[in-house]
Amino acid sequence: MNFMTTRWLNDIPILSCESRLIADILLPLRHSWYECIKQYHGRLVLDCSQVSHVDATSLGLLVFLQQIARQEGGELRLLHPSPEMVTGLERVRLQHTFAFYYDDDVATRYE
Repeated sequence: MNFMTTRWLNDIPILSCESRLIADILLPLRHSWYECIKQYHGRLVLDCSQVSHVDATSLGLLVFLQQIARQEGGELRLLHPSPEMVTGLERVRLQHTFAFYYDDDVATRYE
Protein backbone atom coordinates (compact mmCIF):
# COMPACT_ATOMS: atom_id res chain seq x y z
CA MET A 1 0.00 0.00 0.00
CA ASN A 2 1.24 3.47 -0.85
CA PHE A 3 0.68 5.41 2.37
CA MET A 4 1.09 8.89 0.94
CA THR A 5 0.31 10.22 -2.50
CA THR A 6 0.56 13.80 -3.68
CA ARG A 7 -1.62 15.66 -6.11
CA TRP A 8 -1.71 19.34 -6.94
CA LEU A 9 -4.49 21.89 -7.12
CA ASN A 10 -4.03 25.65 -7.43
CA ASP A 11 -0.25 25.09 -7.09
CA ILE A 12 -0.77 23.67 -3.59
CA PRO A 13 0.25 20.12 -2.66
CA ILE A 14 -2.51 17.86 -1.36
CA LEU A 15 -1.09 14.86 0.48
CA SER A 16 -3.51 11.95 0.66
CA CYS A 17 -3.20 9.82 3.77
CA GLU A 18 -4.27 6.33 2.79
CA SER A 19 -3.81 4.52 6.05
CA ARG A 20 -3.71 4.92 9.77
CA LEU A 21 -1.95 8.01 11.11
CA ILE A 22 0.37 6.36 13.59
CA ALA A 23 3.82 7.27 14.83
CA ASP A 24 5.62 4.40 13.07
CA ILE A 25 4.42 5.74 9.72
CA LEU A 26 4.45 9.50 10.30
CA LEU A 27 7.65 10.09 12.22
CA PRO A 28 9.85 9.11 9.24
CA LEU A 29 7.86 11.61 7.12
CA ARG A 30 8.12 14.58 9.47
CA HIS A 31 11.24 16.06 7.85
CA SER A 32 9.79 15.89 4.33
CA TRP A 33 6.50 17.44 5.53
CA TYR A 34 8.44 20.17 7.33
CA GLU A 35 10.40 20.92 4.13
CA CYS A 36 7.18 20.94 2.11
CA ILE A 37 5.63 23.49 4.48
CA LYS A 38 8.73 25.67 4.24
CA GLN A 39 8.86 25.40 0.43
CA TYR A 40 5.18 26.34 -0.02
CA HIS A 41 5.15 29.15 2.55
CA GLY A 42 3.07 27.32 5.12
CA ARG A 43 0.54 26.00 2.63
CA LEU A 44 -0.16 22.30 2.89
CA VAL A 45 -3.38 20.29 2.63
CA LEU A 46 -3.80 16.79 4.02
CA ASP A 47 -6.59 14.69 2.53
CA CYS A 48 -7.75 12.67 5.53
CA SER A 49 -10.75 10.97 3.94
CA GLN A 50 -9.14 7.51 4.19
CA VAL A 51 -7.78 7.81 7.74
CA SER A 52 -9.07 4.91 9.83
CA HIS A 53 -7.07 5.56 13.02
CA VAL A 54 -4.92 8.31 14.50
CA ASP A 55 -2.68 8.04 17.56
CA ALA A 56 -1.60 10.69 20.08
CA THR A 57 1.96 10.96 18.77
CA SER A 58 0.69 11.67 15.27
CA LEU A 59 -1.69 14.32 16.57
CA GLY A 60 1.27 15.94 18.32
CA LEU A 61 3.21 15.92 15.06
CA LEU A 62 0.28 17.54 13.24
CA VAL A 63 0.10 20.26 15.90
CA PHE A 64 3.85 20.88 15.49
CA LEU A 65 3.47 21.12 11.71
CA GLN A 66 0.52 23.49 12.14
CA GLN A 67 2.72 25.76 14.27
CA ILE A 68 5.43 25.76 11.59
CA ALA A 69 2.86 26.45 8.87
CA ARG A 70 1.49 29.43 10.80
CA GLN A 71 4.99 30.78 11.38
CA GLU A 72 5.43 30.65 7.60
CA GLY A 73 2.20 32.61 7.08
CA GLY A 74 -0.05 29.71 6.11
CA GLU A 75 -1.81 26.82 7.74
CA LEU A 76 -2.04 23.07 7.62
CA ARG A 77 -5.54 22.22 6.36
CA LEU A 78 -7.41 18.96 6.76
CA LEU A 79 -9.44 17.98 3.72
CA HIS A 80 -12.39 15.58 4.03
CA PRO A 81 -11.45 14.47 7.56
CA SER A 82 -12.86 11.01 8.24
CA PRO A 83 -15.10 10.49 11.28
CA GLU A 84 -12.18 8.67 12.94
CA MET A 85 -9.91 11.67 12.36
CA VAL A 86 -12.46 14.10 13.78
CA THR A 87 -13.07 11.84 16.79
CA GLY A 88 -9.33 11.59 17.45
CA LEU A 89 -8.98 15.36 17.38
CA GLU A 90 -12.05 15.87 19.57
CA ARG A 91 -10.85 13.30 22.10
CA VAL A 92 -7.84 15.49 22.89
CA ARG A 93 -9.67 18.77 22.23
CA LEU A 94 -7.67 19.72 19.14
CA GLN A 95 -10.58 20.07 16.72
CA HIS A 96 -10.26 23.87 16.77
CA THR A 97 -6.52 23.74 15.99
CA PHE A 98 -7.20 22.80 12.38
CA ALA A 99 -9.52 24.03 9.68
CA PHE A 100 -11.67 21.28 8.16
CA TYR A 101 -12.47 21.55 4.46
CA TYR A 102 -14.90 19.50 2.42
CA ASP A 103 -14.17 21.04 -0.99
CA ASP A 104 -10.80 20.54 -2.70
CA ASP A 105 -10.81 23.88 -4.47
CA VAL A 106 -11.69 25.85 -1.34
CA ALA A 107 -9.04 24.01 0.70
CA THR A 108 -6.31 25.06 -1.73
CA ARG A 109 -7.30 28.73 -1.94
CA TYR A 110 -4.95 30.58 0.37
CA GLU A 111 -5.70 34.29 0.30
